[in-house]
Amino acid sequence: MSLAEMVVCPECRGEKTMFGLACREAEPCKPFMLACRFCQGIGAVSPALAHIYERGVRMRKERVRLGRTLH
Repeated sequence: MSLAEMVVCPECRGEKTMFGLACREAEPCKPFMLACRFCQGIGAVSPALAHIYERGVRMRKERVRLGRTLH
């Protein structure tokens, strides 16, 4: 699939990277940037994958609204 057929990644919104914190036992936490875990740093995904992601977000919001857990 070419980039022209893809849509903006719903996780990173096309930024390609995400912010994270690295914490080790003997050291203070340090900020760092990493590639988006959803699009692997491309910044775009297929329309079908974006639809699956957005459906999962809607399902999670509804579950939380109802006070339910995954268990």
